[in-house]
Amino acid sequence: MNFSHFRNLNFLIINRFCVPFSLSEKSKDSLTNLFSSKITNLSIFLAISGCKYNEPAIAINRKIEGILTIQMKKFLRFSFSLLLLFCFFRLVSSEVFAQYESSCSLKSGTFILTEKDKTSDYKTVNLLPYLNLNGNLFSLKPDFEKRKASRFKLFLMGIPVHNGIINCQFEAGGKVNYTMPDVDFSSAVSIAGNTSNKSGPNLFYTCLNGSWILVSSQKRYENEDITNSWIDFLDENGVVVFSEDWLLKSGPDSSVKATVFRPDPVTRLKMPYGGLLVDQNDNTNSLLNSAMDTVYLKAKFDSDTFYLENQWFKLGEYSLPTRPLAKLTQSDFCFRRDNPYFEEVNVYHHLNRFRSFIDSLGFSDLADYQLKIDAHGMDGADQSAYSPVQNKLAYGDGNVDDGEDAGVIIHEYCHALAQSAIPFGNSGMERRSLEEGFCDYLAGSYCKSLSNWQWERLVKWDGNNEFWE
Repeated sequence: MNFSHFRNLNFLIINRFCVPFSLSEKSKDSLTNLFSSKITNLSIFLAISGCKYNEPAIAINRKIEGILTIQMKKFLRFSFSLLLLFCFFRLVSSEVFAQYESSCSLKSGTFILTEKDKTSDYKTVNLLPYLNLNGNLFSLKPDFEKRKASRFKLFLMGIPVHNGIINCQFEAGGKVNYTMPDVDFSSAVSIAGNTSNKSGPNLFYTCLNGSWILVSSQKRYENEDITNSWIDFLDENGVVVFSEDWLLKSGPDSSVKATVFRPDPVTRLKMPYGGLLVDQNDNTNSLLNSAMDTVYLKAKFDSDTFYLENQWFKLGEYSLPTRPLAKLTQSDFCFRRDNPYFEEVNVYHHLNRFRSFIDSLGFSDLADYQLKIDAHGMDGADQSAYSPVQNKLAYGDGNVDDGEDAGVIIHEYCHALAQSAIPFGNSGMERRSLEEGFCDYLAGSYCKSLSNWQWERLVKWDGNNEFWE
């Protein structure tokens, strides 16, 4: 069988498996099976697609679901444990350093209490030796306690250490997990004996570039309208050595407002292609404008400019035709389809939404790199493609722009996922045919998550028009 050219199709995977992207358990099981088996174990793929093989599809499916149920339970228990641990450390480290984690590098570790300390009340245990802290210089004071979790403030010669918070989690068997500032505590010996008659509520010790210095904190703001709020830290000569921005806001917001087709204008309006609902050589009209939805995207913000870029995707100009890139100094990316920026925004939105779904399934290691995307590529042809050699994905502008149809957008990206699972394994007609069906299935499932209308017809905007007559 040759499955290479599916557009209007009953999907390769039998219809009862083409369930919403939102998701049902059947869809999770099917997708998990397809990804986790890497080359997809062709017997299973053929079986669930309704093709004849050694064993009935329903029998194979039951086996798959049984195995995956066990594995998913284990995975969820593990994930939930990590989530609880993360939430705890966010709770117990809610002071200054927690709000400025980027300026305070942390390290974590584990130690085992001695037999004597195991039998003692953990509140009375001297933790300094376990943390490799000099007891002649440093001291700890309890700051927060809940069950077997404790937070301590660190002092150097009786003076608080800036960002000096140590979190400990006491477990059975004398095991203790901890987090603490990642600085050179051994170098503090240089200030021993130099702190006599030094005290005050705003004094701190801090380690800068490997050297410990005494600083005092001082609040600063330049006007009364809450446009800035700082805490300066001054050395003993009154010179500011560093400052912290305490205007608690979102920062230069990387969230941008945008308009997109979800998943395409035909599906969104539930109208067949024709009349005003036609390509018109990239022109727009009131009907096409009404098919747009407003969304918010996370963009890269750098040097007062917003870019459609993140750890997974980078929109750019990598092939002909040359089009201006959607990089703006404003956070409004709401464009109509007659603006070349629109296809970039539309591609970026759907790729990120689908990527988030893949990560939620536990497959964040697939294509875990930044993929270069050209929303106006392929030299203007009515074609889109992914190149594993160049690590680039291009959407063509021929006839209906491929970047306007979520079905095409997701289909092509799924080739990148398959390539990541089995590098350069897509050889031979049968293997390539199966991958085309695999990409169509995921693209169709994604589109169905946005609308059930004629979900069995794929690419209703780009692939069902006068250009395919």
